[in-house]
Amino acid sequence: MQMRGSETVLIVEDERDVRDLASEALEGYGYNVLGAANGREALTLAEQHAAPIDLLLTDVVMPGMNGKVLADQLRRQRPTIKTVFMSGYSDDVISESDLAKGGEAYLQKPFAPQDLASKVRETLGIGSLPKTVLVVDDEDSIRGLFQELLTAEGYRVLVASDGRQACDLLRRGLDLDLVITDLVMPNQEGIETIQALRQQFPKVKIIAISGAFGGQFLSTARLLGADATLMKPVSPNQLRGTVAEVLSRG
Repeated sequence: MQMRGSETVLIVEDERDVRDLASEALEGYGYNVLGAANGREALTLAEQHAAPIDLLLTDVVMPGMNGKVLADQLRRQRPTIKTVFMSGYSDDVISESDLAKGGEAYLQKPFAPQDLASKVRETLGIGSLPKTVLVVDDEDSIRGLFQELLTAEGYRVLVASDGRQACDLLRRGLDLDLVITDLVMPNQEGIETIQALRQQFPKVKIIAISGAFGGQFLSTARLLGADATLMKPVSPNQLRGTVAEVLSRG
């Protein structure tokens, strides 16, 4: 089984020896590793770290904040992050069976380095490709901001300045998972773009966005097939959360 990777893993463990052992093991398999001794430290580190964090590897029982609470709070910052819980106790506040029911990955301590690497690789997905998002907006600043934010979350991001350009990209056979489109644009407006996308590319997810003067069109966008709508200005957390939620629908 493939165990190497280049993703970023945040390890949260109050026992320094265990934290150092896990860090050394994952770095040996090619991963970029961040470390924290408790939940508060981990949340601060995640807030300050601009690049993507792909996986949280956390102890279940720690002083101040348990691993489940940490994972829940961290997902509010980074909705696409994966989680592996580790524990040396069979009767922790969160049992292995409870984690399994919730679809969470679990690793029993003590563990061998290869078992850790295998669990991390399994949770991240072997050779999984990033989702591709197309941002369609006539404002350079909006395109640039969305591209920067979503690239930092691990998405592959393309941009187009109007709906006509967006549809041209799809007709060339570009494989897209999501289109984020403004509704008020020159050449081909967002409503027309949504109609064209739904007719020609029904599987592509769509998020419609609009400013104060175009907000009245958001309900129309929904009726025409947009999977979600956002009113400008869009906060980074709104964007991250909505994109992750729409793509998770499959």
